[in-house]
Amino acid sequence: MGFLKCWLTSYFNPGRAFENLKDKPIYWGISGVLACWIGRSVLIIFPLYLLGYEPLTESWLAFLPTEHYYLAEIFFLPVLGLLQWLTAGSFMYLLLRFVKGIRDFDTVLNYTGMAALIVFPAGLLLDWVTILSGGWNLMVLAITHSFLALYGIFLGSVALSRIFKLRLWLALGFTILVTPLEILWGAIFSR
Repeated sequence: MGFLKCWLTSYFNPGRAFENLKDKPIYWGISGVLACWIGRSVLIIFPLYLLGYEPLTESWLAFLPTEHYYLAEIFFLPVLGLLQWLTAGSFMYLLLRFVKGIRDFDTVLNYTGMAALIVFPAGLLLDWVTILSGGWNLMVLAITHSFLALYGIFLGSVALSRIFKLRLWLALGFTILVTPLEILWGAIFSR
């Protein structure tokens, strides 16, 4: 199964799609995460910048004023996505290695990268509905992105149980433990 077919299969049979990632090279995970974050830069942040939106919170970076934040974020968001992916994937790998003795780091990164790409269209849709309805504010984004986080937790649990044969409760627990790391990167740098 090729990359595109694996991605599309994930929407109606995520277990089969994730099982397909076992023997794939690491660039599958890199491709998934880059497609997600470059897509977000081009399809969400760039339009916000063009429409004259300013970030919902002030910039925490002294060298980057809030009024120029979206322009800069277009370029640094894919790098942020890679860092988020590597941090979360590394932590998941450590959990799997410590508890189950699993040593397959590439597969962990592949499933986390593919999971980011799987969630991306739902996030794109929710963000655009929010923008077009005039509801682009912190409260609405917190609610919509909470649903995206739950979707990601579901996908991570399916992936861990199918790829690494973890019991569902353990897969769910590991995924819940890793999710705050992903949220932390976004809370610090994404506006």
